[in-house]
Amino acid sequence: MANQQGETNIMSVSKTRFRIRATRQGDPFDFSILFHVA
Repeated sequence: MANQQGETNIMSVSKTRFRIRATRQGDPFDFSILFHVA
């Protein structure tokens, strides 16, 4: 359970980073990654 919680937190941070990256670059490829991860 503890490991799943940790992985969930890491995924949440990763999605946030992808979201910021996609917003800054405005590259459709970044948006594709965001949707793929989400």
